[in-house]
Amino acid sequence: MGSHQEEPKKKHILMLPFMAQGHIPVFLSLANLINKTYPNTYTVTIVSTSLNVEAIRSVLPPSSAVNLHVLPFRSTDYGLPANSENTNSIPYSLMLNFVCSGRSLRPHLRDLLDKILARNGCPPFCIIADIFFGWSGELAREYGVAHFTLSTCSAVGYAAYIGLWRHLPHLGMKDDEEFGIPGFPEKYRIRRNQLPENLKIADGNDDWSKFYRNDVTNIGRANSDGLLVNTVEEFETAELAILGKITGLPVYPLGPLFLERDGMSNATSSNRKIIEWLDGHPPDSVLYVSFGSQNTITRSQMMALASGLEASSVSFLWVVRSPIGFDLKIEFKDEWLPAGFEKRVKGRGLIVRNWGPQPEILEHASVKAFLTHCGWNSVMESLSRGVTLMGWPLAAEQFYNAKMLEEEVGVLVELARGPVDHVDPQKVSETVVLVMKSEKGKEMKRRATELAGKINEAVCSGGDGKIKKGSSRTNKLDDFLNSVNFQLFFTSEEIN
Repeated sequence: MGSHQEEPKKKHILMLPFMAQGHIPVFLSLANLINKTYPNTYTVTIVSTSLNVEAIRSVLPPSSAVNLHVLPFRSTDYGLPANSENTNSIPYSLMLNFVCSGRSLRPHLRDLLDKILARNGCPPFCIIADIFFGWSGELAREYGVAHFTLSTCSAVGYAAYIGLWRHLPHLGMKDDEEFGIPGFPEKYRIRRNQLPENLKIADGNDDWSKFYRNDVTNIGRANSDGLLVNTVEEFETAELAILGKITGLPVYPLGPLFLERDGMSNATSSNRKIIEWLDGHPPDSVLYVSFGSQNTITRSQMMALASGLEASSVSFLWVVRSPIGFDLKIEFKDEWLPAGFEKRVKGRGLIVRNWGPQPEILEHASVKAFLTHCGWNSVMESLSRGVTLMGWPLAAEQFYNAKMLEEEVGVLVELARGPVDHVDPQKVSETVVLVMKSEKGKEMKRRATELAGKINEAVCSGGDGKIKKGSSRTNKLDDFLNSVNFQLFFTSEEIN
């Protein structure tokens, strides 16, 4: 280990994101941030499977300093369809197979570490791994490499997941019974019906429990040196403290981490039509509806949502995808909406099939609120632009995000919960009007605008694209990297 003194000029950081649509961009954003902030200090390599590396390469500008490395992966070994390398191609029925398949990357990561050690005479500077790859911490310890875990979700979401999966406090509870989350203050209470389906039915011996307890929630000093979180310190101050207390690790909030467009154009003809449609509406008059790239609702919920939107008389832009039970990649069918719906709402309602340019939509002055599944990337994209929220959490930590944003932050009203919730069209209409036209909606907008200021103050890049030193995110990034340097210095001193 004394070979640390022989490190090359640039220190090598390896990043290992989980193979998911909502995870990889966060890692790529952090890689870009490190390269922009310290252009001559670090070499950042993102490692993933072949198809994911191809997808990352397709969005990198030619001048990008981010390196990519392919780890072998064969999805059929885990009962998955051929070439299934990202959650966007996995049905929920096979999701457990997919998340467990990540362990097959371990020997290939070991091979990469051996190659780096042989080539450079020392291991990488550090490994930054996804929360789903807890096993990578054990490997880092074998090689004497600093290891940090990057949470792509909120601090409250990750802390809640750790407390709930470790202890299963909801066992024996009824759906509407309240209970506390281990590690949280007593005032923070949730109900069983605020849990995702796989956690509701967990008993500690099921396969989901085994996966989470082995690879996600067992984080601590034994297998990691710290936590990096895609959030803003001024936003989740208390929640970050809870996460640090539960894990016993230093926590570094480095958000918001979403990709800057850096000149990458989204100016397709369909996107131009969407923006032109928004241009025709007054400021703060449009509700944007989308459930993310991998979530959807049932056909009956879709029908009820459409009826409620129609009855509200509010202008809306709805990105629709196939309902539950159908392949999300197939063309959306008119029969999944009420007969004649599009014709009746034409002008004040725009139906966009399968995909829309979310950042551009949220940036538009006409958009006041966002009906969302409460995935953390969508939340951060929305609030960084001062757009208020209507919540319909569907899976994972989205339920805890919705609870915090409604009860603690005051920028969200929950409309529905989960893919099995009965949805009343009248409730949809009333909630839309509440958020878009009432005094409460105005107060939510004021709070969201105030929060946007705090979030944007934390961002390192100013309007000119240059790094803004002294921001909370830059300071935390400095703290994180200095801690690795400090650790390596004392390791070297002990060996010498």
